Amino acid sequence: MLTTLGYRIPAEHVADLLGQVTVYPWGEDFFTAWQRLPRTPRRGGAPTTPAYRQLLTGLTAVHGRPVRIIDDWQLSNDDKAAGIKGLILTTEPIEPFHLATCLRTFERQLRKGEDLGSLAAALPGADTSRAFGDHITLADSGTASAPGWLFDSATWAIMKRLSSSNLRLDDSGPQLTLRMDTDGSLLAWDDLVSNEWSTEYVGYAMLRVTARIITLPRVPDLAVVFDAHLSRINNQWRGSKNTWIDRDKPDLPILRVPVRNVPPTTDGGRWSTEVANHAAVIAQACGMERLDLDQELPPRPHRVRPLVPGPRIHPVGKGPGARVMLRLAEHIARSCPQLLPLEWTKSADTRVRTPRRQVLTNPKDKGTEKILLVTPDVIAGSMSAAGSVRLRLLCLYATSAARHRMATQLNAINPAAAPALDDHTVEVQPGLAVSFHRVPELLQHGSHDRSALAASAEAITKRENETLVAWAETEYDAATGKATDDAKYPVRRLLAQLGITTQFLATPPAPPTSADVPRQRQRKADKQATAKVDHPAMAAAADLLLRSAGILHPDLTGDILQDFLNDTVHQSVHLVGLHSRLQHSSTDGVPPKLVLAATAIHAQQDPLRHWPVSTWSEASAGWVPQPTGIAHFHARPIGSTQLGRRGAKGVQTRLHVESMLGALPPGPVVIMLDAIAFRSIYAGLQNQHFGVGALPALSLTAQRDVAIVRTNTSREVPRPVHRQGGRQPRNDPRQPAAPDRHVYRLADSNVWLFPKSSRIYRSKGGSIGARYSPWTLPEEIRFLLKDDWHSYTGTEIAVARSGAWSEQELVMLTARLCDHTITWDDRTLAPMPLHLATRVDLTHPDYRSDDEGVWI
Repeated sequence: MLTTLGYRIPAEHVADLLGQVTVYPWGEDFFTAWQRLPRTPRRGGAPTTPAYRQLLTGLTAVHGRPVRIIDDWQLSNDDKAAGIKGLILTTEPIEPFHLATCLRTFERQLRKGEDLGSLAAALPGADTSRAFGDHITLADSGTASAPGWLFDSATWAIMKRLSSSNLRLDDSGPQLTLRMDTDGSLLAWDDLVSNEWSTEYVGYAMLRVTARIITLPRVPDLAVVFDAHLSRINNQWRGSKNTWIDRDKPDLPILRVPVRNVPPTTDGGRWSTEVANHAAVIAQACGMERLDLDQELPPRPHRVRPLVPGPRIHPVGKGPGARVMLRLAEHIARSCPQLLPLEWTKSADTRVRTPRRQVLTNPKDKGTEKILLVTPDVIAGSMSAAGSVRLRLLCLYATSAARHRMATQLNAINPAAAPALDDHTVEVQPGLAVSFHRVPELLQHGSHDRSALAASAEAITKRENETLVAWAETEYDAATGKATDDAKYPVRRLLAQLGITTQFLATPPAPPTSADVPRQRQRKADKQATAKVDHPAMAAAADLLLRSAGILHPDLTGDILQDFLNDTVHQSVHLVGLHSRLQHSSTDGVPPKLVLAATAIHAQQDPLRHWPVSTWSEASAGWVPQPTGIAHFHARPIGSTQLGRRGAKGVQTRLHVESMLGALPPGPVVIMLDAIAFRSIYAGLQNQHFGVGALPALSLTAQRDVAIVRTNTSREVPRPVHRQGGRQPRNDPRQPAAPDRHVYRLADSNVWLFPKSSRIYRSKGGSIGARYSPWTLPEEIRFLLKDDWHSYTGTEIAVARSGAWSEQELVMLTARLCDHTITWDDRTLAPMPLHLATRVDLTHPDYRSDDEGVWI
């Protein structure tokens, strides 16, 4: 049995657990008044629609309770039929004076002082009659179904229950008081985690518990999934985008609001920070306390606590650890006994054997039975199977240190792969060649024209049927981050236009010598400078020569396929990964682009035959070898505005996917795709219509065997926290047991979970978060708080169409494809074909370059 942070909400307890919600419906009058609000020009000159977030922040500040604003696409069909255009949701009615004042002040701010009051006059009164249970129905597939607004607000009552008692960390250890914030999360506000990094810098973090309502295929009840995080608190305003503000009344939820930095009004003045989106003005107009921000933050976080923005070096690492996760599960069981834990069970035939990893060089610390050495002859054989006469590696460098690092890695593969002379091609063996080229001007950061600088590389591409990949140096300092006018993006695009896919090797910065550099960073830099194994170079070489080149050792056949094709008439199968993503533009009025990428592995039953890896190419309108397909993808602008997920664009997307799948060579197909990315495109991938709605490969099912597997690795997947049975931790009955190598099935459903502990967790000292909590860590090892404490994760697997196989056969194949990676010594969350397709997108030069951090 596997314990997770996922729970069913039994139908008979819905009213007690979820209660009711207060709704303010948007009629036609309010919607019209909203559309007539002034528009503020944004970057590019296009006017923006008034952001719902602006009104939401003000309402939240005034009401002091969770508030949501719901768009029309989240409404139920009954609401749409009644003419409702949107909703304001909260836990209880907003005081009428506060609501009217909030709307009037918000509109007056937008109109630069003009007081029309059109919003306040058009909003109907509160509807307090909505009970959550009245809106939960059962879909044809047997899955619970509910309108979108319910998923945004149904956790509030549950979280209030959890905050009514303290979270016990250990039997005789500390207990954390939990307070709700206006986002519906729970915060251990008074019990901070601290770590002293130097005598002048102490870092702080705070436990945050979140929850979300989900559905599961063929499960008639709604489910709720919890998670816990360590939110690190910033000691300065620079870069912060959100902050928590405690209220004057401690019984009110803690306010979470966006903030903005305001430049000085005079020369030599100081920057200041204020609450964004008019919340401060609205709160003052309503007679609430001033939402002013302390411009000088105190050494220890107090009333105002800004969040650390994005990835940043901090004395406290991310993650509270597996032990806290198990304590949270116990707290939920005590506080909400009506919630039923999801039952995940295993059997003897759902065990995934320990995989062998393919490597370029033989690691000394691993047994030979755990690795498969990819030699130059294996690379050449794979290239031949893919239709290429030779793979040529171009090593492009600017500094002698980078050349030495590249040559050292290639020498470990084959001494002939590290030529002493530049601009001289060395034939490592028939089908594999290497050459070094010093091109500092090409690799230099800046916005200069590089077209002429790539002339030598262009001359090399003239040879027919030769596949080229490039290993290029790039300067990068982890302390300062990405360089201005970083050369990686234009170089990758320029080489891709020549048919060359590129991997970069970062030049490490010089060891810091400044006296104010924290001791931990100094020790880390010294350790890296004297390391015997150049792990970054080793990983870069493997990623280029294995993943980018599409190399799979033929000895993996028995490990991955096993008996998958034994009971069929087939000798091979196409394993296809489909990836999609919406990239939004920060310029208002510019439609989002839908990015589609696809990878196919032709898996052969014959263990002596190589497995060609192909990528879909829009330039060729067909499937081409992996390195060529990556280059074609990176050479073109990312995504298409003609494709989308809904309406007419959704139809175009489905037709495009059908043309891609129809171009596959003859043979059976197993399609693997992500739930979040495709469920709004294909109804048959949604939980309520799972397997019975529209699915991809409609045109192929009459011609060949087709199976469709949906995977999910998002926050909707219940996080594993403990495993019962088998070998348990010694000497500590309160320590969680890490997941084993089994796939677990959810009772009464066709959903499976492949749990995992991370590579870092399994490394020496990595399980510190299972043995201690951040609040109970002994003083002598308190420095370990700087590390990220990993908990357990998992991949959800569900079969939408089984084709010629059983559901369990497809689930186990998917699990093995997660476990057997092409260039990584640990498991990936997505199965190999989908992982490869995703990487094609993530390495594009334009990946998220013109968006606002929105990844849907």
